[in-house]
Amino acid sequence: MELKALSCKNCHAPIKNEDIHWDLAMAHCAHCGTVFSLQNLVPRIPSENGATISHERAPVPMPKKIQIFNTGETFQITYRWFGPQFIFLIIFAVFWNGFMLMWHSIALTSGNWTMSLFGLLHTMIGLAVAYYTLVGLLNTTTVWIQAGILGVHHHPLPWPGNKQVMASDIEQIYCKEKVSHSRKGGTHYSYEVYAALRNTDKEKLLGGLGEPEQALYIEQELERYLGIRDRPVRGELPR
Repeated sequence: MELKALSCKNCHAPIKNEDIHWDLAMAHCAHCGTVFSLQNLVPRIPSENGATISHERAPVPMPKKIQIFNTGETFQITYRWFGPQFIFLIIFAVFWNGFMLMWHSIALTSGNWTMSLFGLLHTMIGLAVAYYTLVGLLNTTTVWIQAGILGVHHHPLPWPGNKQVMASDIEQIYCKEKVSHSRKGGTHYSYEVYAALRNTDKEKLLGGLGEPEQALYIEQELERYLGIRDRPVRGELPR
């Protein structure tokens, strides 16, 4: 099909050639950030009995910031949190907390305790942003499999999301796209990795990944190590 006939399923903007990944059967809209499948555009190959064979999911190459360690007994996937967004957060945290420090200094030296108490909420917000920025600069997440257990560990600074799941309970690994909207009308996309368990429950393994390729690669490698045959899951991120 002609390139000009391909448009975003979300905002209908034209898709540029560099944003089409035919080998992954996936396209990325540079205008709104939506990632969508091209499965229905990939030719289907007829088999000997006349049936059609659907396009197989192509291997996802290792993205930047991700490493794999496999000793045979232990399998690990690690990735660093640091990204360009943390540069902005450093500036924001320094400015915000510097202003609040000056606020409290003026309030306390003048004996105006009410003014200082009024700024406590803003101070807590500033400290939370500063801690998250520090986490983003220093932290690494490790997904490991050892002795029949799949674990997720964020380190060296504490962060919610550490967990362990019995590997034998995992039926499928899949990814989802998370879309969030700001009050100013901006749209932010992040990517999550889930485990579908045999008791029909699901367990969120990872969240906050900045690129779809990171989530898809982690899914691919976990399924490969665990010997799980990839099957489609409703609502999953297309590959």
